[in-house]
Amino acid sequence: MYKETIDEILNELKIDIDLVLYRVFKLNFFMVVVSHWVGCLWFMMGSLSKRLGYSENWLDADESNLSLSISHSDYGGFSVYLRSVYFAVVGMSTVGYGDIVPTNILETFYATIVILFGGLLLPAIV
Repeated sequence: MYKETIDEILNELKIDIDLVLYRVFKLNFFMVVVSHWVGCLWFMMGSLSKRLGYSENWLDADESNLSLSISHSDYGGFSVYLRSVYFAVVGMSTVGYGDIVPTNILETFYATIVILFGGLLLPAIV
């Protein structure tokens, strides 16, 4: 779906680019889209954890971390989106700095899936 969209956009704009540049563009576009969706689902896991009654969730743990001084309401809530996408990139690349961690079984399950598929998917794409 996204591949066809990229092809259509480039054809409509009548942009003729080198094949290598085209592949780099597609790879980066795909990575941004995947990071966005994984980040949005990570935010959803934190919100869902609150609704399901878990005593801890990554949203509260991240915001209460005194060494970070982050407020998720900064910039109209955009900071929590950035933190979520940051988790997605760090998790999928299997770097795992440990500053955003799952705090309950639901978040741990999702983080495991992200790390597993990120560790398998990214090398396959590149």
